[in-house]
Amino acid sequence: MSTSSFNTFQPIFALSWASNLVRECTGSALELQEKLTGFLGGDYLDKNVGPGWSIVWGPAVWRDDPSKPGVPDNVWFVAKHDLLVTDGNSSTPVYAVCIAGTAGGLGDYGAKVEDKKVDEVVDLTQWIPNSLAGGVIPKPTPTDSPILPGSTPYVAYGTSVGTYVVASTPPATKTSQTSTAPCLSAFLKTLSVEANTRLIFTGHSLGGALSPTLAFVLDKAGTLSNFAKVLVYPTAGATPGDANFVSEFSQRFPAISMGEKPYMAWNQNIVNSLDIVPHAWYTLLASPLNVFAVSTLYGNSWLKGREAFVFLSKIEAEILILSTKAWPGFPKKNIYVPLPNSIFSAETSPFPTNKKGVYDVALKNHVSAYFDQVYFPGYKPISGPCASPGDYPSMSIDYILNCAEDAPVDEEAAERLEDHLSSGIENE
Repeated sequence: MSTSSFNTFQPIFALSWASNLVRECTGSALELQEKLTGFLGGDYLDKNVGPGWSIVWGPAVWRDDPSKPGVPDNVWFVAKHDLLVTDGNSSTPVYAVCIAGTAGGLGDYGAKVEDKKVDEVVDLTQWIPNSLAGGVIPKPTPTDSPILPGSTPYVAYGTSVGTYVVASTPPATKTSQTSTAPCLSAFLKTLSVEANTRLIFTGHSLGGALSPTLAFVLDKAGTLSNFAKVLVYPTAGATPGDANFVSEFSQRFPAISMGEKPYMAWNQNIVNSLDIVPHAWYTLLASPLNVFAVSTLYGNSWLKGREAFVFLSKIEAEILILSTKAWPGFPKKNIYVPLPNSIFSAETSPFPTNKKGVYDVALKNHVSAYFDQVYFPGYKPISGPCASPGDYPSMSIDYILNCAEDAPVDEEAAERLEDHLSSGIENE
């Protein structure tokens, strides 16, 4: 498939994945940043994204612990195309903010904080007040006593931390040097653009939660007013906020469907129904993307792949506990609500029979299924500089699958697990 034949959405998805190219590399933030800069140079963008694209800010790499080498905790950059059709029939200048997903394992910052820290929430009206008026994005602080239910929009603390990092951190420099590059929010606010210029936020997995939240935060802060239209293209994202956040997000970024296929949509989370990640962290049954679907997502039951069913049930248990932990008082109730979504269903596989089988099918549905949907079955981009040739870009979902290690349940309890946990969960 030639990149010159890509439709509107295929290069945006390709750019999103380009932000993940150094996920398997280790080093300092500067070393990882330089590696990605070099890899994106040359003909990579032409061959994998399409002609006419260039990197105009970044890439930036951030590590929570800059004192020792490791995988990147966050990676992001801005790409530009001079003329691209997005939400209408006319070609306009387009900028795309591209945010990587989670790298590494449970001990890395992306997984343990930005992905999994949903047991605390941040009040968006306090974090980004109307008086901010385009100022510097402040560091978020978790709310001691959230008013739930109410009218205040809340987002998960981990998501807000990742959003703050991406908005406020300039590209890495040598220790002895002060960065001369602006942070992302300052770059976007001061950018001189032509009339009708579009700005797109995109990312997969963790990036699929951060990209809509970042778009919302920067728009609320008044830093995006120079763009004619802002669009969001998240894929495979977990739920970042509550019903009030979803309502305000939808007012700022109304859902737009552009084609006959589910991935052809703006301002909606593009989701594979068999992907475990977008089922976090919703605990009601009003959407198919709910926690209670996890144990049977791949066709398992007490009689079909029991070991895998017990494993998935334990994951479901811990996700439920985490999902409702920020609710003040008892009984615990639902907090998080999925963003508007456009759902496709990947080809089903035989149900897994053990833990390894669960990992394999979960990763397939979180990564390669999206390439199959957006391009064609078996499509693979060029591998990153630290990946084996021919591999899909890696994506860590350990923070979800290793929830089973924390779940207080044994095999005998698995069959009763859902009823027990749902007894204190609001289901209507």
